[in-house]
Amino acid sequence: MDQKLSFKKVFLTAFTLMMVAGIAGAVIVLLNMFTEPIIEANNAKLEQQKLQEVYESAEFENSSFTDNGEEVSYYLAKSNNEVIGFVYKVSGKNAYGSITLLVGVNKNGTVKRAVIMENTESFATDINKQFNKNYHSDMTKDEVDSVDVKGGATYGATLIKDLINQALAYYDKYQKEV
Repeated sequence: MDQKLSFKKVFLTAFTLMMVAGIAGAVIVLLNMFTEPIIEANNAKLEQQKLQEVYESAEFENSSFTDNGEEVSYYLAKSNNEVIGFVYKVSGKNAYGSITLLVGVNKNGTVKRAVIMENTESFATDINKQFNKNYHSDMTKDEVDSVDVKGGATYGATLIKDLINQALAYYDKYQKEV
């Protein structure tokens, strides 16, 4: 029995595999082209719902500024055409995943409310429980700093605390005088 493979057989196998991979890649690209706008629209709708959780009856005006070379997205929260606060979209990562928050800051510098947009942390359930237990409306910076982050998801809880403090720092640096 001849163990050698002929060039023709090897070429035919390689060509067949290449064609299957090319077709699979093309199908993925086509599916992405059709689903990407739907996914973006759903994400925008979710963000609007989360904004309403922060400031229930407000209208929102999207804006941004640059901080240390990074673009920061935020919303002006308005009621009767008067600015009542700011909502910062802040994100962070650690070894266990990432978290994105919308943090509402009142014109007096207190945290109106923070809501989780995305939580890919390993201990997401523990983080969500700790978040709901520890963060409430109209928290001052001192109250945020005094939140105990020790527990089953310390790194995620610390990340949330840091993100809220980052939003407060943005307020102090850019919007405090508005």
